[in-house]
Amino acid sequence: MGKYHILKSSNGNYYYVLRAPNAETILVSEQFESHSAVKSAIQQAMASANNPERFRKIESRDGKLYFQLIGDNGGLLGSSALYSSMKSLERGIAAAIKYGATDATIHDALASSKTAQKIGSVRTYITSIELLPQEAEAVIFYRGHGDVAYKLVPSLYRNPGWIRNEHIIFQELVLRCSNDFKLSGPTFNALVKMQHYALPTRLLDITTNPLIALYFACAGGGSADAEVIVFKIPKNEIRYYDSDRVSLISNIGRLPEHTRFPKDLDIEHFNQNEDVVKLVRETQREKPYFEARVNPVDISSVVCVKPVLDNPRIIKQDGAFLLFGVDGGKGKPASVPERYLLTSDEFKIIVRGGDKIKILEQLESLGITRSTIYPEIEHVAGFLRDRYGDK
Repeated sequence: MGKYHILKSSNGNYYYVLRAPNAETILVSEQFESHSAVKSAIQQAMASANNPERFRKIESRDGKLYFQLIGDNGGLLGSSALYSSMKSLERGIAAAIKYGATDATIHDALASSKTAQKIGSVRTYITSIELLPQEAEAVIFYRGHGDVAYKLVPSLYRNPGWIRNEHIIFQELVLRCSNDFKLSGPTFNALVKMQHYALPTRLLDITTNPLIALYFACAGGGSADAEVIVFKIPKNEIRYYDSDRVSLISNIGRLPEHTRFPKDLDIEHFNQNEDVVKLVRETQREKPYFEARVNPVDISSVVCVKPVLDNPRIIKQDGAFLLFGVDGGKGKPASVPERYLLTSDEFKIIVRGGDKIKILEQLESLGITRSTIYPEIEHVAGFLRDRYGDK
């Protein structure tokens, strides 16, 4: 018997995951703004899963295959993972029919008991990290949020004016500081440089060093409780700065606010969309060979990207980035896949606000300070000023 799991994403929306009895993920839904909406979608999925004609087979840009489950009104109810062959795709559809029909059960994870690891020292933090499962085929990344209320979205989406004027901000910085961007290369590299200088972008910093993440959790957010989020990202899904998908998502930032990418079109009609054509042209400015055929999945992805190690700060912070695509339009970011998250609503690592200063002192004894994380001279000078001034 299959099971529909109701979950909540990092941006506060709801979605479901259909899993087989062996816990294998068969189908993941779109996101919904309310709990009742996702429960309604599950009922529709149960009804539609009985009908093989409701399954749409699609080929991705890189030749991989996946399927979608379509509802009575033609709306998208869920999408599968990628398959390497038509035979494995057919097995996936068979599993969706077998385990997703009306005899499936619903598990509401939001009603389950939640566990929060309360951190008051570096030692208890390391102990909490050790409780998390490790996987040989995945890389573990961390991110520290100074306030537990912060959402897992890039800085660009923390102010409506920034996302509304993303394309203008991008062009104005390059125009005003042209010498800094002459040799930056791909648009992604330009975004990294903009992020370095605190300009809002669609990048979110992550690190492979758990102590760096703990530092950021304690250094921001004032006295509020903080959080360290842990990611488990498959090695084969990590991209480099010159990846085609990275270029495609990065260049979304060059397009105006009204840009829309329809989610209910097949791949042929999707690529005829005016905004998709514009995005392809922007991408071809840096990659003339880029094929004018875009998979909608690419645009709505959140991609883990390894940058060029030409920045002392990135090197010191063991840094990488999550690059956010969009969910339909520029006003709504894509969501981090649930399977990327080791910490979640059910298991959180919370840093007590009252212990932040103590933890920062412990981190300093381990060599994690403002001056080591930000090696630029102005930050080193600021650290020394604060370190040796009277309290």
